Amino acid sequence: LIWYVAKHKNVSRLMRLIDDSESRSARQRVEASSMLEFNARTQDGHNESQTTNRILLNPRGNVPLKVYEVQPDSIAEILEASWSPQLYLSAEEKSIVEASGTILLLGRSGTGKTVCICNRMDLDRQRNRHIQSFTQLFIARSQRLARYVSETVGRHDRCVFTTFGELLRRLEVELPNLDSCRATFLPSQKMTFSRFKKGLYSGAMKQNSKEYIDPMIA
Repeated sequence: LIWYVAKHKNVSRLMRLIDDSESRSARQRVEASSMLEFNARTQDGHNESQTTNRILLNPRGNVPLKVYEVQPDSIAEILEASWSPQLYLSAEEKSIVEASGTILLLGRSGTGKTVCICNRMDLDRQRNRHIQSFTQLFIARSQRLARYVSETVGRHDRCVFTTFGELLRRLEVELPNLDSCRATFLPSQKMTFSRFKKGLYSGAMKQNSKEYIDPMIA
C-alpha cells in the first residue's frame, strides 16, 4: 500500500498523519448488533459484527480512504496522460454495486456513495449493453456532481446526467405537449415527500400492510 509519493522534507509530517490514521482505523467500533435490543444472530449463526471489514481512514480527514489498485502490467501506462487508476472496492462496496434491485444508500459526505453509484452505473451499462431500450438517468442537486459522475462513468447516447432543478424545468416544458397530460401544474398540487408520505403512502401501506416498504424507497 503506497500512501504518498512526497519530497523528503514532508516525510515526517506525512508519517505522523499516517500513524494517526492507522490509530483511528484500529479503534474498537460498537456495532448495533452488540446492543441488547439488536442482539440478533444471522442465519448462519454468527454475529454481524464478526464480518465487519476494517476501513482505512484518510490521513487528512475522518472519512474512508479511497484506495486505487494498480496491477504490475499497467505500471508502464502511468506516464500516459489518459491513464486512470482503478478504484479498489471493499467487500461492502462490492456487495452494493453487484446487488440486484433497488438500493437505498445513506451516508455522510466522503463515505463512498458516489463511488458506489459510478461503479453500479458502469456495471449496469455492461450488463445491459445488448438491450436496445436500456437507458440511464443520473440526478443530483448540483451541476458539479452531475458533471463529475458523467466524466467518471463516461458519456453515452442513452445516458442523461442532470440536476433535480433542470429535470423539473424540462418536465414542465415537455409534459404539457403530451395529449395525456394537463397543460398547467398548480403549486398547490405539488407532490412533496411529506405530502406523499402522509397521504398516498400511508393509505397504500394500510391496504397492504404485509409487505412494508420504506417511504424513501417507494
